[in-house]
Amino acid sequence: MEQQSKLRKHLQELPTVDNHPSDLLSWDPSKTRQLLSGMGVALMDKEVDDTENTPHDMFFGCLSPPPKRQKCRDRKSENAFVIARRPRQNRRLEPGVLWESIPDELLLGIFFFLPLTDLLKASLVCKRWHRLVYDESLWHSIDLADKTLNPGAISHVLSAGVVAIRCPRSFIGETMFKDSRCIGHNSGLRRLNLCGCSGFTAEALEVMITSCTRLEELNLSWCDFTPDHIQVAANNISESLTQLNLSGYRQNLLQSDVQTIIKRCRKLINIDFSDSVMLTSDCLALFHELDNLQHLSLSRCYHIPSTALTELGNISTLKTLNVFGIVPCNQMLLLRESMPRIKINSYQFTSIGRPTTGSKKNKAIWGIQCRLTFNNSLTS
Repeated sequence: MEQQSKLRKHLQELPTVDNHPSDLLSWDPSKTRQLLSGMGVALMDKEVDDTENTPHDMFFGCLSPPPKRQKCRDRKSENAFVIARRPRQNRRLEPGVLWESIPDELLLGIFFFLPLTDLLKASLVCKRWHRLVYDESLWHSIDLADKTLNPGAISHVLSAGVVAIRCPRSFIGETMFKDSRCIGHNSGLRRLNLCGCSGFTAEALEVMITSCTRLEELNLSWCDFTPDHIQVAANNISESLTQLNLSGYRQNLLQSDVQTIIKRCRKLINIDFSDSVMLTSDCLALFHELDNLQHLSLSRCYHIPSTALTELGNISTLKTLNVFGIVPCNQMLLLRESMPRIKINSYQFTSIGRPTTGSKKNKAIWGIQCRLTFNNSLTS
Protein backbone atom coordinates (compact mmCIF):
# COMPACT_ATOMS: atom_id res chain seq x y z
CA MET A 1 0.00 0.00 0.00
CA GLU A 2 2.87 2.33 0.74
CA GLN A 3 4.38 1.80 -2.71
CA GLN A 4 1.06 2.51 -4.39
CA SER A 5 0.65 5.69 -2.42
CA LYS A 6 4.18 6.83 -3.34
CA LEU A 7 3.52 6.08 -7.02
CA ARG A 8 0.25 7.97 -6.93
CA LYS A 9 2.06 10.88 -5.31
CA HIS A 10 4.74 10.99 -8.05
CA LEU A 11 2.15 10.77 -10.82
CA GLN A 12 0.34 13.72 -9.36
CA GLU A 13 3.57 15.66 -9.50
CA LEU A 14 3.95 15.00 -13.27
CA PRO A 15 2.88 18.01 -15.37
CA THR A 16 0.29 17.48 -18.07
CA VAL A 17 1.20 18.33 -21.67
CA ASP A 18 -2.21 19.83 -22.38
CA ASN A 19 -2.15 22.33 -19.58
CA HIS A 20 1.54 23.16 -19.36
CA PRO A 21 3.49 22.03 -22.45
CA SER A 22 6.52 24.07 -21.48
CA ASP A 23 6.87 22.18 -18.15
CA LEU A 24 7.72 19.02 -20.01
CA LEU A 25 10.74 20.67 -21.53
CA SER A 26 11.86 21.69 -18.05
CA TRP A 27 11.69 18.20 -16.54
CA ASP A 28 14.27 17.56 -13.86
CA PRO A 29 16.29 14.47 -14.78
CA SER A 30 16.98 13.75 -11.07
CA LYS A 31 13.33 12.80 -10.52
CA THR A 32 13.58 10.02 -13.07
CA ARG A 33 15.24 7.67 -10.57
CA GLN A 34 12.54 8.36 -7.95
CA LEU A 35 9.79 7.73 -10.49
CA LEU A 36 11.23 4.44 -11.67
CA SER A 37 12.03 3.23 -8.14
CA GLY A 38 8.43 3.92 -7.18
CA MET A 39 7.35 1.67 -10.03
CA GLY A 40 9.62 -1.09 -8.79
CA VAL A 41 12.21 -0.62 -11.54
CA ALA A 42 15.87 -0.46 -10.63
CA LEU A 43 17.89 2.01 -12.72
CA MET A 44 21.36 0.89 -13.77
CA ASP A 45 24.27 3.28 -13.59
CA LYS A 46 25.62 4.52 -16.99
CA GLU A 47 29.13 3.82 -18.03
CA VAL A 48 31.33 6.45 -19.48
CA ASP A 49 31.12 5.07 -23.04
CA ASP A 50 27.43 4.16 -22.82
CA THR A 51 25.44 5.63 -25.68
CA GLU A 52 21.97 4.45 -24.58
CA ASN A 53 19.44 7.25 -24.73
CA THR A 54 17.40 8.22 -21.69
CA PRO A 55 13.78 9.32 -22.15
CA HIS A 56 15.02 12.88 -21.80
CA ASP A 57 17.66 12.41 -24.52
CA MET A 58 15.20 10.63 -26.82
CA PHE A 59 12.71 13.43 -26.51
CA PHE A 60 15.15 16.16 -27.39
CA GLY A 61 16.71 13.98 -30.08
CA CYS A 62 13.37 13.81 -31.86
CA LEU A 63 12.98 17.59 -31.75
CA SER A 64 16.39 18.33 -33.28
CA PRO A 65 16.57 18.35 -37.13
CA PRO A 66 18.65 15.67 -38.93
CA PRO A 67 22.22 16.67 -39.78
CA LYS A 68 22.74 18.06 -43.26
CA ARG A 69 24.96 16.30 -45.74
CA GLN A 70 27.93 18.27 -46.90
CA LYS A 71 27.92 18.86 -50.61
CA CYS A 72 31.16 18.61 -52.55
CA ARG A 73 31.59 21.76 -54.54
CA ASP A 74 34.27 22.78 -56.97
CA ARG A 75 36.27 25.62 -55.52
CA LYS A 76 36.89 27.10 -58.97
CA SER A 77 33.33 27.01 -60.27
CA GLU A 78 30.13 25.96 -58.52
CA ASN A 79 28.48 25.26 -61.85
CA ALA A 80 31.23 22.94 -63.06
CA PHE A 81 30.09 19.56 -64.30
CA VAL A 82 32.07 16.81 -62.61
CA ILE A 83 31.97 13.11 -63.40
CA ALA A 84 32.97 11.02 -60.42
CA ARG A 85 34.31 7.57 -61.06
CA ARG A 86 34.64 4.85 -58.52
CA PRO A 87 38.06 3.26 -58.53
CA ARG A 88 38.12 -0.29 -59.76
CA GLN A 89 38.73 -2.70 -56.96
CA ASN A 90 40.44 -5.29 -59.15
CA ARG A 91 42.78 -2.89 -60.91
CA ARG A 92 46.40 -3.53 -60.14
CA LEU A 93 48.78 -0.62 -60.45
CA GLU A 94 51.85 -1.73 -62.31
CA PRO A 95 55.16 -0.09 -61.53
CA GLY A 96 56.50 2.48 -64.02
CA VAL A 97 55.26 5.57 -65.88
CA LEU A 98 51.92 5.57 -67.68
CA TRP A 99 51.75 6.89 -71.26
CA GLU A 100 48.92 9.21 -70.28
CA SER A 101 51.19 11.04 -67.85
CA ILE A 102 53.89 11.81 -70.45
CA PRO A 103 53.65 15.44 -71.65
CA ASP A 104 53.18 16.29 -75.33
CA GLU A 105 56.65 17.80 -75.62
CA LEU A 106 58.31 14.55 -74.55
CA LEU A 107 56.19 12.46 -76.93
CA LEU A 108 57.08 14.77 -79.82
CA GLY A 109 60.73 14.26 -78.96
CA ILE A 110 60.24 10.48 -79.12
CA PHE A 111 58.28 10.64 -82.38
CA PHE A 112 61.02 12.75 -83.95
CA PHE A 113 63.35 9.74 -84.07
CA LEU A 114 60.79 7.35 -85.61
CA PRO A 115 60.97 6.45 -89.31
CA LEU A 116 58.02 7.35 -91.49
CA THR A 117 56.49 3.84 -91.45
CA ASP A 118 56.51 3.65 -87.65
CA LEU A 119 55.27 7.23 -87.39
CA LEU A 120 52.18 6.40 -89.45
CA LYS A 121 51.52 3.31 -87.32
CA ALA A 122 51.77 5.41 -84.15
CA SER A 123 49.03 7.71 -85.44
CA LEU A 124 46.57 4.80 -85.19
CA VAL A 125 47.06 4.23 -81.45
CA CYS A 126 44.71 6.91 -80.11
CA LYS A 127 43.38 10.37 -80.87
CA ARG A 128 46.10 12.08 -78.86
CA TRP A 129 48.89 10.28 -80.70
CA HIS A 130 47.21 10.99 -84.03
CA ARG A 131 47.20 14.70 -83.22
CA LEU A 132 50.86 14.67 -82.16
CA VAL A 133 52.05 12.56 -85.10
CA TYR A 134 50.76 15.16 -87.59
CA ASP A 135 52.42 18.06 -85.82
CA GLU A 136 54.22 20.41 -88.24
CA SER A 137 57.53 19.96 -86.45
CA LEU A 138 57.65 16.29 -87.52
CA TRP A 139 56.75 16.90 -91.17
CA HIS A 140 59.30 19.50 -92.20
CA SER A 141 60.57 17.58 -95.26
CA ILE A 142 59.80 14.20 -96.83
CA ASP A 143 61.29 12.12 -99.62
CA LEU A 144 58.93 9.97 -101.73
CA ALA A 145 61.23 9.18 -104.64
CA ASP A 146 60.48 6.20 -106.91
CA LYS A 147 57.11 5.48 -105.28
CA THR A 148 53.56 4.83 -106.41
CA LEU A 149 51.43 7.28 -104.47
CA ASN A 150 47.83 6.25 -103.97
CA PRO A 151 44.97 8.78 -104.33
CA GLY A 152 44.82 11.18 -101.41
CA ALA A 153 48.43 10.63 -100.30
CA ILE A 154 49.83 13.94 -101.59
CA SER A 155 46.99 16.06 -100.20
CA HIS A 156 47.29 14.24 -96.87
CA VAL A 157 51.01 14.96 -96.69
CA LEU A 158 50.65 18.60 -97.72
CA SER A 159 48.03 19.20 -95.03
CA ALA A 160 50.62 18.26 -92.39
CA GLY A 161 52.60 21.43 -93.12
CA VAL A 162 55.43 20.02 -95.24
CA VAL A 163 58.07 22.60 -96.18
CA ALA A 164 59.83 20.46 -98.82
CA ILE A 165 58.55 17.34 -100.59
CA ARG A 166 60.74 15.38 -103.00
CA CYS A 167 59.13 12.83 -105.32
CA PRO A 168 61.20 12.34 -108.49
CA ARG A 169 60.31 9.38 -110.72
CA SER A 170 57.12 8.84 -108.69
CA PHE A 171 53.68 8.07 -110.05
CA ILE A 172 50.86 10.17 -108.63
CA GLY A 173 47.52 8.49 -109.19
CA GLU A 174 45.41 11.59 -108.67
CA THR A 175 44.96 15.20 -109.71
CA MET A 176 47.61 17.16 -107.88
CA PHE A 177 45.43 20.24 -107.42
CA LYS A 178 41.71 20.19 -108.17
CA ASP A 179 41.84 24.00 -108.22
CA SER A 180 45.16 25.60 -109.16
CA ARG A 181 44.21 28.71 -107.21
CA CYS A 182 44.91 26.84 -103.96
CA ILE A 183 48.63 27.38 -104.63
CA GLY A 184 47.97 31.07 -104.00
CA HIS A 185 47.13 30.28 -100.39
CA ASN A 186 50.88 29.92 -99.76
CA SER A 187 51.77 33.58 -99.45
CA GLY A 188 55.29 32.72 -98.24
CA LEU A 189 56.15 30.63 -101.32
CA ARG A 190 59.59 31.51 -102.73
CA ARG A 191 60.13 28.96 -105.53
CA LEU A 192 57.44 27.82 -107.96
CA ASN A 193 57.99 25.46 -110.87
CA LEU A 194 54.97 24.84 -113.13
CA CYS A 195 56.98 23.64 -116.11
CA GLY A 196 54.79 21.76 -118.57
CA CYS A 197 51.59 22.19 -116.55
CA SER A 198 48.20 22.69 -118.18
CA GLY A 199 44.54 22.85 -117.37
CA PHE A 200 44.22 26.19 -115.53
CA THR A 201 42.76 29.40 -116.87
CA ALA A 202 44.29 32.86 -117.11
CA GLU A 203 42.12 33.98 -114.17
CA ALA A 204 43.45 31.16 -111.99
CA LEU A 205 47.00 32.07 -112.99
CA GLU A 206 46.38 35.69 -112.00
CA VAL A 207 45.07 34.70 -108.56
CA MET A 208 48.01 32.36 -108.08
CA ILE A 209 50.72 34.88 -109.02
CA THR A 210 49.26 37.91 -107.27
CA SER A 211 48.89 35.96 -104.01
CA CYS A 212 52.49 34.73 -103.99
CA THR A 213 54.05 38.09 -103.24
CA ARG A 214 57.38 36.70 -101.99
CA LEU A 215 58.32 34.67 -105.06
CA GLU A 216 62.00 34.69 -105.95
CA GLU A 217 62.14 31.95 -108.61
CA LEU A 218 59.36 31.30 -111.14
CA ASN A 219 59.41 28.68 -113.90
CA LEU A 220 56.44 28.83 -116.31
CA SER A 221 58.17 27.23 -119.28
CA TRP A 222 56.38 25.07 -121.84
CA CYS A 223 52.95 25.39 -120.27
CA ASP A 224 49.73 25.26 -122.28
CA PHE A 225 49.50 29.06 -122.26
CA THR A 226 47.69 31.41 -124.60
CA PRO A 227 48.69 35.07 -125.20
CA ASP A 228 46.25 35.97 -122.41
CA HIS A 229 48.18 33.80 -119.96
CA ILE A 230 51.46 35.48 -120.94
CA GLN A 231 50.00 38.97 -120.47
CA VAL A 232 48.62 38.04 -117.07
CA ALA A 233 52.00 36.67 -116.00
CA ALA A 234 53.87 39.74 -117.27
CA ASN A 235 51.54 42.20 -115.53
CA ASN A 236 51.25 40.44 -112.16
CA ILE A 237 54.51 38.69 -111.32
CA SER A 238 56.15 39.66 -108.05
CA GLU A 239 58.53 42.60 -108.08
CA SER A 240 60.87 40.67 -105.78
CA LEU A 241 61.49 38.07 -108.52
CA THR A 242 65.15 37.33 -109.23
CA GLN A 243 64.89 34.34 -111.61
CA LEU A 244 62.30 33.89 -114.39
CA ASN A 245 61.81 31.21 -117.04
CA LEU A 246 59.25 31.89 -119.81
CA SER A 247 60.75 29.69 -122.50
CA GLY A 248 58.84 27.67 -125.06
CA TYR A 249 56.11 30.12 -126.08
CA ARG A 250 57.23 30.69 -129.65
CA GLN A 251 54.65 33.12 -131.04
CA ASN A 252 52.88 33.90 -127.75
CA LEU A 253 55.69 35.82 -126.00
CA LEU A 254 55.91 39.27 -127.56
CA GLN A 255 58.47 42.02 -127.19
CA SER A 256 55.90 44.16 -125.35
CA ASP A 257 55.62 41.43 -122.71
CA VAL A 258 59.39 41.42 -122.26
CA GLN A 259 59.35 45.18 -121.82
CA THR A 260 56.62 44.94 -119.17
CA ILE A 261 58.52 42.28 -117.26
CA ILE A 262 61.80 44.19 -117.21
CA LYS A 263 60.13 47.41 -116.05
CA ARG A 264 58.31 45.55 -113.30
CA CYS A 265 61.08 43.24 -112.03
CA ARG A 266 64.23 45.29 -111.59
CA LYS A 267 65.97 42.65 -109.46
CA LEU A 268 66.17 39.96 -112.13
CA ILE A 269 69.44 38.01 -112.15
CA ASN A 270 68.60 35.00 -114.32
CA ILE A 271 66.28 35.15 -117.38
CA ASP A 272 65.32 32.46 -119.89
CA PHE A 273 63.27 33.50 -122.95
CA SER A 274 64.36 30.61 -125.16
CA ASP A 275 62.20 29.31 -128.04
CA SER A 276 60.42 32.65 -128.52
CA VAL A 277 60.57 33.34 -132.23
CA MET A 278 58.76 36.68 -131.97
CA LEU A 279 61.70 38.36 -130.21
CA THR A 280 64.02 40.44 -132.35
CA SER A 281 67.27 42.32 -131.85
CA ASP A 282 65.27 45.34 -130.62
CA CYS A 283 64.71 43.64 -127.27
CA LEU A 284 68.44 43.40 -126.54
CA ALA A 285 68.57 47.04 -125.46
CA LEU A 286 66.01 46.29 -122.74
CA PHE A 287 68.41 43.98 -120.92
CA HIS A 288 70.80 46.90 -120.33
CA GLU A 289 68.27 48.36 -117.88
CA LEU A 290 68.81 45.53 -115.43
CA ASP A 291 71.63 46.29 -112.98
CA ASN A 292 72.00 42.74 -111.65
CA LEU A 293 71.57 40.57 -114.76
CA GLN A 294 74.07 37.68 -114.71
CA HIS A 295 72.54 34.86 -116.78
CA LEU A 296 70.58 35.19 -120.02
CA SER A 297 69.18 32.47 -122.32
CA LEU A 298 67.90 33.29 -125.82
CA SER A 299 68.31 29.90 -127.46
CA ARG A 300 66.39 29.29 -130.70
CA CYS A 301 65.14 32.86 -130.90
CA TYR A 302 65.71 32.74 -134.64
CA HIS A 303 64.82 36.38 -135.39
CA ILE A 304 67.80 37.63 -133.39
CA PRO A 305 70.88 37.72 -135.69
CA SER A 306 74.14 36.45 -134.29
CA THR A 307 75.90 39.69 -135.17
CA ALA A 308 73.59 41.65 -132.83
CA LEU A 309 74.57 39.55 -129.81
CA THR A 310 77.84 41.44 -129.41
CA GLU A 311 75.76 44.27 -127.97
CA LEU A 312 75.22 42.15 -124.87
CA GLY A 313 78.93 42.28 -124.13
CA ASN A 314 78.44 45.81 -122.82
CA ILE A 315 76.44 44.51 -119.83
CA SER A 316 79.08 44.55 -117.09
CA THR A 317 77.28 42.10 -114.78
CA LEU A 318 76.55 39.44 -117.44
CA LYS A 319 78.40 36.15 -116.81
CA THR A 320 76.72 33.49 -118.99
CA LEU A 321 74.87 33.61 -122.32
CA ASN A 322 73.03 30.70 -123.93
CA VAL A 323 72.24 31.14 -127.62
CA PHE A 324 71.91 27.57 -128.90
CA GLY A 325 70.59 27.34 -132.45
CA ILE A 326 71.08 30.95 -133.59
CA VAL A 327 74.88 31.14 -133.87
CA PRO A 328 76.55 29.05 -136.59
CA CYS A 329 79.57 27.01 -135.63
CA ASN A 330 81.93 29.09 -137.79
CA GLN A 331 80.84 32.27 -135.97
CA MET A 332 80.94 30.91 -132.45
CA LEU A 333 84.69 31.43 -132.13
CA LEU A 334 84.42 35.06 -133.21
CA LEU A 335 81.58 35.66 -130.76
CA ARG A 336 83.56 34.27 -127.88
CA GLU A 337 86.58 36.37 -128.79
CA SER A 338 84.45 39.51 -128.80
CA MET A 339 83.07 38.71 -125.32
CA PRO A 340 85.95 36.94 -123.53
CA ARG A 341 84.64 37.35 -119.97
CA ILE A 342 81.20 35.84 -120.79
CA LYS A 343 80.67 32.07 -120.94
CA ILE A 344 78.67 31.22 -124.07
CA ASN A 345 76.60 28.05 -124.39
CA SER A 346 78.07 26.53 -121.26
CA TYR A 347 74.77 25.23 -119.87
CA GLN A 348 72.22 23.36 -121.95
CA PHE A 349 69.51 23.24 -119.27
CA THR A 350 68.17 25.99 -117.10
CA SER A 351 68.30 25.83 -113.32
CA ILE A 352 65.50 28.34 -112.65
CA GLY A 353 63.02 26.99 -110.16
CA ARG A 354 64.57 23.55 -110.30
CA PRO A 355 65.74 21.65 -107.24
CA THR A 356 69.30 20.66 -106.55
CA THR A 357 70.45 17.37 -107.96
CA GLY A 358 69.81 14.52 -105.57
CA SER A 359 70.59 10.83 -105.45
CA LYS A 360 69.60 7.74 -103.55
CA LYS A 361 72.16 8.60 -100.90
CA ASN A 362 71.58 12.35 -100.91
CA LYS A 363 67.91 13.01 -100.07
CA ALA A 364 68.06 16.76 -100.65
CA ILE A 365 65.89 19.24 -102.54
CA TRP A 366 66.87 22.91 -102.96
CA GLY A 367 69.57 22.31 -100.39
CA ILE A 368 67.09 20.99 -97.81
CA GLN A 369 67.90 17.52 -96.51
CA CYS A 370 64.72 15.42 -96.34
CA ARG A 371 64.29 13.97 -92.87
CA LEU A 372 61.45 11.48 -93.52
CA THR A 373 61.81 8.70 -96.08
CA PHE A 374 59.42 5.94 -97.04
CA ASN A 375 60.45 2.44 -98.02
CA ASN A 376 57.13 1.24 -99.40
CA SER A 377 54.35 2.75 -101.51
CA LEU A 378 52.40 5.36 -99.58
CA THR A 379 48.74 4.72 -99.01
CA SER A 380 46.03 7.19 -98.09
